[in-house]
Amino acid sequence: MSDTYRIGEAAPRPIFARVSPRDFENFRSRARAEGLTIDEAFRAIATAYAQGDFYILSRDKSKQRDLNFYLAAHGKEVTPIA
Repeated sequence: MSDTYRIGEAAPRPIFARVSPRDFENFRSRARAEGLTIDEAFRAIATAYAQGDFYILSRDKSKQRDLNFYLAAHGKEVTPIA
């Protein structure tokens, strides 16, 4: 069983993301097509990211190198999302 938190309760400050209107509309359309609400879709993304199912490359070059070393050491092949 997991607890449910509003983002404001789980994070020290509000979380915002820069997403183009087109990307967000595509996200919303895909969620609807799959029968998901927006919060269910966000939850699925957060869960998959937390479990290491995909990686988002950092703008920090040293963090990118660290991630590449980690993936190589653990024999993982993933397609990063830029």
